[in-house]
Amino acid sequence: MGDRLDDIQYLVNRITRNAHPDAPRYRIDCDGYRAQQEQRVADKALHLADKVRETGRELWMNPMNSYHRRLVHNALADDSEIETVSEDSSSRNKKILIRLK
Repeated sequence: MGDRLDDIQYLVNRITRNAHPDAPRYRIDCDGYRAQQEQRVADKALHLADKVRETGRELWMNPMNSYHRRLVHNALADDSEIETVSEDSSSRNKKILIRLK
């Protein structure tokens, strides 16, 4: 479902921007799917941070787009023991390393 929402959102924004270059960006959602997805990403990051704290071993998250990576970085930004680093890659979807500071 998420891929379809992303595709629809992309098309709506392209069509709107072509007709009105100053138009705002639209965010397409269906039945709260995006909010649920965002919460799952943040919860996963918090869970992995707890595992890193317990084991002392760094962990990689699966590749994500820039929006989801930002959610992870923000979810762990106030954690004084944990840091997040996006992999250095030219790929659109990148992994995030979660490790102790």
